[in-house]
Amino acid sequence: MSKHKMPWKGIVDGVMFVLLLNQMAYVLTGQRVHEWAGAAMVFFILCHNFLNRRWFLTVGKGIYNSRRLSGTILNFLTIMVVLGLFISGVVMSRYVFDFLPIHGGRALARRVHISCAYWGFLLMTVHIGMHWNGIRGRLYKMFGKTELAGRKKWLVSGIGWAASAYGVFAFYRHEILSFLLLRNEFAIFNQQSTLLFVLDYLAMVILIVKLTNCFLGRKRKIAE
Repeated sequence: MSKHKMPWKGIVDGVMFVLLLNQMAYVLTGQRVHEWAGAAMVFFILCHNFLNRRWFLTVGKGIYNSRRLSGTILNFLTIMVVLGLFISGVVMSRYVFDFLPIHGGRALARRVHISCAYWGFLLMTVHIGMHWNGIRGRLYKMFGKTELAGRKKWLVSGIGWAASAYGVFAFYRHEILSFLLLRNEFAIFNQQSTLLFVLDYLAMVILIVKLTNCFLGRKRKIAE
């Protein structure tokens, strides 16, 4: 990727991540904000795919190892989930797409939307984990830093694992598995502060990113 695209890609990815957290906080933000932020997220997802359009051109080329195959499957699953979110969101819309002559189907759309939302959160976070080494390198470069070493490295690693441990609790507290399996359709955390909500989801993100990164690192060692 050429140098002039790198800052834009980082900005787009950063905005997408903030919007992802916002979308998971539907009960806290309300439907109007949720819909407009959802429309904005679709726009930035399109921008993300445009900036990474070369990937689509290489799908049918080259040799597929296990990592490339799993990454390709993950990407297409994520695209399907995003399409499910968008279509079901349009059906349920009361603000952004209320001008469309859509009648009925909201009950089914709600079930699809809830399921796709939590699967989307999981898949997008795994996607971050698969590309974490590159993201970390760009962050270091952005702030003029090199790889951490010594005490700083151990401190950051310790904080990461502590956050991951809390992420397991947050995963249980927010009943993520019940949403993934469609056993629950109602997110209720109106007694939780916005700050605590954000910390919970950041901890879950760190947990999933670390597990994904560790799994891939282990596979690389076995391959070597």
